[in-house]
Amino acid sequence: MTKKSVLQLMELLIMVLVFALSACICVRCFVHADQLSRQQEQKTQAMLVAQNTAELLKAESGDLEKAAAQMGGSCQGNCWKLPMNESWDAVNEEKSAEFLLLVTKLTTDELPMGKARVQVLRDDTVLVELQIAWQEETV
Repeated sequence: MTKKSVLQLMELLIMVLVFALSACICVRCFVHADQLSRQQEQKTQAMLVAQNTAELLKAESGDLEKAAAQMGGSCQGNCWKLPMNESWDAVNEEKSAEFLLLVTKLTTDELPMGKARVQVLRDDTVLVELQIAWQEETV
């Protein structure tokens, strides 16, 4: 091999390494962007579920039992739990659930007002939390 061909070979090798390094960086950026997109999609869907639940609870004047009868889940005192799978469909067991809708009635000093907190959780991490209020019927 001549000296000139060795230099050309080294130059080619360096260019291939630079392109390979650039490709690795680009792939890593694309993977990170995909993860961010999936997380944002989950938060958006969680917000929709929380808003729908809040509207249903307001329509039922804060009656957790009636709301649970329409959407599913179980009520225990002032707490309503609805486990959901990765497709956001209600499931029976909390163990097999990907997400958990948790509605807790709050006490209030304002007499004709009822309040509640609506949360959507994933792995004990709060994705969305809403505080809602409605006017209770007075007799």
